[in-house]
Amino acid sequence: MARSACLAIGIFAAVLVTSAMAGVGDPQIMTDHSVYRGELACSTLDRNIADAYRVYKDRYGHEPKTDLEKVVALWIWKSEHYMHACDNKVYYGPDNPDAVQREGGPPWLGRDGWMDSKDCQMTQFSFSFGLCYSIHAQMAALIGHALGDMARVRCPEIHGHTPLEVKIDGRWVLVDFTMGIMVFDDDGRPVSLEEILARKKAGDKEWFASPKRGGPYKLNMSPFGDRLDGYSPVRWIQMNFGYNAMPIVYSLRPGETFTRYLDPGLADGETWMFWGRDYFPLNGKPKHGPFRNVTFMDDYPVGEMRRGRGRTYYGNGVFEYAPPLADDRWREGAANEKGAAWRDGALRGQGEDAHVTFEHLSPYVIAARPVEGGDRDWKVMEEKCVDGAVVTGQAVGVVPVKVSVDGGQTWQPVGKAEGGFRLDFTDAVKGRHFYLLRFDLAPKSGLKDLKVRTVTQVGRGVFPRLTESGCKITYEASGQHAIHGGPSQDLAERFRRKDLEKDGYRVYGIRGKGPIRHAAGVVRVDGPADARWSVEFSVDGGKTWRTGVKDVRTGGPGKQWEDGKAGYIWAQMDFASNKSDEVLIRFGKGNILHAQVFAACETKNTSPLTVTYGWIEGDKAKEHTHQIAAGKAADTWTVPTGKGVHTKWVRFEVK
Repeated sequence: MARSACLAIGIFAAVLVTSAMAGVGDPQIMTDHSVYRGELACSTLDRNIADAYRVYKDRYGHEPKTDLEKVVALWIWKSEHYMHACDNKVYYGPDNPDAVQREGGPPWLGRDGWMDSKDCQMTQFSFSFGLCYSIHAQMAALIGHALGDMARVRCPEIHGHTPLEVKIDGRWVLVDFTMGIMVFDDDGRPVSLEEILARKKAGDKEWFASPKRGGPYKLNMSPFGDRLDGYSPVRWIQMNFGYNAMPIVYSLRPGETFTRYLDPGLADGETWMFWGRDYFPLNGKPKHGPFRNVTFMDDYPVGEMRRGRGRTYYGNGVFEYAPPLADDRWREGAANEKGAAWRDGALRGQGEDAHVTFEHLSPYVIAARPVEGGDRDWKVMEEKCVDGAVVTGQAVGVVPVKVSVDGGQTWQPVGKAEGGFRLDFTDAVKGRHFYLLRFDLAPKSGLKDLKVRTVTQVGRGVFPRLTESGCKITYEASGQHAIHGGPSQDLAERFRRKDLEKDGYRVYGIRGKGPIRHAAGVVRVDGPADARWSVEFSVDGGKTWRTGVKDVRTGGPGKQWEDGKAGYIWAQMDFASNKSDEVLIRFGKGNILHAQVFAACETKNTSPLTVTYGWIEGDKAKEHTHQIAAGKAADTWTVPTGKGVHTKWVRFEVK
């Protein structure tokens, strides 16, 4: 989407990241559901892997021991938490060559700076859907991390499809999520794409038709209607195709709630808000938005010759933030302010250039709906949209309102707050994870009250679902606040430290209001086939560096993607005992086309949190509320569910 006219560029971004976000940092819960436990079970790569191994143990009686069992466990988990659907688009910016359409380019290329996401955890939480090249890029990151070697995962490009292969016991093995299959030989060993192609060339129809292809797990061939013998010769091999970067972390401030809905439709069940392709013309027209009826999501378990016929959609989330303007607690939630104070019944400016800025940031992508609805195919990416981001309130005088999606480097006018106002700025922020909303104040103009409402899409696979006959809830709040330097390049560039760059390295510095607890970085690179890349972190101003990855090669034997010159190099690191509020992230060495950097800093949990579940039991609506004291980092309780439970929503509320 095109940007509207922008205001002057300033140094605002450098100030923003020094602000503290108080309230409750990084609240997460999980239930005791056998499959869909929620964010606390899968919000990091390590948690995701542990949950996959738990599911495997529940079904097969032991933890995965071999590399094959580990890969099968991850394949099962992802197959049951993800659906094959279009347009998990994220704005990367035109500096990323994968986000620019070019004639004769690969099918996974985007356009106008937008492309299908390859960020593993962010895509799981924002979407829980994607096409083959997207999900297999993400799974390459997850499985590579689990096995401790990204060189053991690759994405072959064939006609109309991009599967995934993993090297197990020295052999490449097909691991295909979007076709829903792994293929086994007569001895129960998984096979490679090359062997499938050889069988196809030999016309071995009996081999393809044999139930032995499902192996010891009794996988149905082919559960989604795709034909095994439809695989075609490999055109090239893509290495370093995906990554993990954005932390699944957000903060709730005093006066803020976050309500998640398992099913699309929000509170009334009919307000369709999404970010992706509208499958309305294809799904029988009951609902607008992403949809799939051939998936193991909502139709688990994989195996035992089951075909996977879940009829599944997406979820939604609603952030509503009403800063307590009449007391100083609004400062706990402000990203930046100058000369603002409560006086004569309003938050006013005390002099020239007074303003207050609030931030929205979450791992859930901002959703939208077209102004012109109707029974048709909604194209939320191209059409004028509303209701994804709205600010309402009461103003004294005239208060100009602006929004920034690049960390305060440029600003777009939203409108003017006068009297009882409602300003919709959905088109400026849809498809994003982060924005800043600024109110310009003066002695005679200000805000009497204010509410900012942001609607997101929530991946259905990560919703914490209730169970019957009493459901145990586990809660943790790490007290962390995330800082986004991506996925767009302009968000990263505000942290660039050119003064520290030399010898082909690129350096970024992120400062938080509290010790840095986590950092991640990824670069899209271009270089010779034998290039060796690194990602390093420093929390002592660059005196010493800790290696995330080192000497990563983008090339290798055989026909490589772009002749081995291009790929995503990434690393992440935790800093449990660090006391510094700044982290440096250094990439090297060579031609970097695109960069993203992220961090999470420690803040204090200063507010109590209320967790409320809503569900249907039989034909009755039920609710249950639990209070968590301020500063409490962990808790457990039981929601008193009965029989015939269908989870509707869960709400976090900070007073």
